[in-house]
Amino acid sequence: MVNRKIEATRTRLHKAHEDLLKEVRIVTADTVKERYLGSDVTHNTLAGLLDYHDQKMKKVLKCGTII
Repeated sequence: MVNRKIEATRTRLHKAHEDLLKEVRIVTADTVKERYLGSDVTHNTLAGLLDYHDQKMKKVLKCGTII
């Protein structure tokens, strides 16, 4: 039981490390710890989503393109 828990933790730590490498981020003990604990994840808000949408759609939608 304890060995399974240790192995599961080790696997999650390795995954956190690999994810950081794939994202081309600086990999330190602190960044791996933050990823493992989930504290490096940003939380999006509805206002942020609307701002993002407005920025992206300004290039696509122009006056007169929608009937």
